[in-house]
Amino acid sequence: MLVAAVALVAWRVGGGLRTGIATVPGTTRELDLFAAGACVYVGAYAIARSFDYRLCFCLLTVPLLVRLVEARIVAAWLTLAGLLGALCLDGFYSWPIETALNTWSRWTQVGSSAQPLPLAAIAQLLLFGGLASLLVAVAPPLPALAHRLRRVGRSPEPAAG
Repeated sequence: MLVAAVALVAWRVGGGLRTGIATVPGTTRELDLFAAGACVYVGAYAIARSFDYRLCFCLLTVPLLVRLVEARIVAAWLTLAGLLGALCLDGFYSWPIETALNTWSRWTQVGSSAQPLPLAAIAQLLLFGGLASLLVAVAPPLPALAHRLRRVGRSPEPAAG
């Protein structure tokens, strides 16, 4: 249910981001890499539990995310923060951050047998929402996509000579 709600918000936010992202110069390669990495992460997050294996596909999204951060797109900042949080907030830590994370665990744990809410889980949800929103924003509009798919199925037209 939470994934459906975040996906709905991502669809709404991504549509509004489309005009801002259209002005950012990006190569076709960056867009393709972003689409591939984001689709794998978003799909794996929504469908299956794959722990952190899906995070390796987020490396493909970094070039376009950096370009969007340089263009001051807020959704890219949040997505990059979610990526860094998902990568850094899960695991073993030394003294300064371990104390803060233990404090967070005590605050979010309710009852004697309850599990705490890890900060990494919040970061992964932020990453999921950000990637889904940016995917909607960089995807071509549905009529243009349908036209492109129809064109792929036809044979090439002969060159005029």
